[in-house]
Amino acid sequence: MGESLLLLRPALGRLTFCAWWLPGAATWETGPIEDDGGASQLFEVVLQGTADSYGAYAAEYFEVELPVHLLEAVFALTPIGEQAIAALNPDADPAAALAEIAAIGYPVRQG
Repeated sequence: MGESLLLLRPALGRLTFCAWWLPGAATWETGPIEDDGGASQLFEVVLQGTADSYGAYAAEYFEVELPVHLLEAVFALTPIGEQAIAALNPDADPAAALAEIAAIGYPVRQG
């Protein structure tokens, strides 16, 4: 986990995909994909857009249980502070994580 200051970073990072909806179709279409590196699973999380769906994704992908109340706060765009950073990723440098979070426009709690 050292490569990410915050476990939520992959959900906020870049995701490239191509999907289309044909007139009269019942579902979205994609081309054949042999190994999407987990993109389809992450896309489902994005479509669901809930703290619970991200928590389940993180549990499987990162093999870590995240506090649902903190994920709900993040999804509600509640300003995040050092305590939440420590609870989400004890290995993170809180000041560096808050600077990175502020840089993407997410509200941070000072002090």
